[in-house]
Amino acid sequence: GATLHCPPVPVKVEAFLAWRKEGSVLLLGAEEGGGSLPEGLSDRPVCLLLGNEGHGLSTEMKQALDGRVGIPMTAGWDSLNVAAAGSILLAALAGVDLSREKR
Repeated sequence: GATLHCPPVPVKVEAFLAWRKEGSVLLLGAEEGGGSLPEGLSDRPVCLLLGNEGHGLSTEMKQALDGRVGIPMTAGWDSLNVAAAGSILLAALAGVDLSREKR
């Protein structure tokens, strides 16, 4: 539904990386086995990259990352679909407390 109001804009990798170098954007990539979100993210813009479900991020994009983030998984589960993973990571970036202790 959101793409009807705010359609995605295709961008070439080279143009994206050039734009990224012009500003102070922190580039984080979602990957299996990635770490926790870095502290102090409120003082600079963050761009979260999500790869496709089959192949993940391209080598070129991985090389440009400032950090890799992931979602801790329960034993026996190794992945989520990209929409679910992106939603969880965006909520965490927004400061939503996702811990079980609060429930």
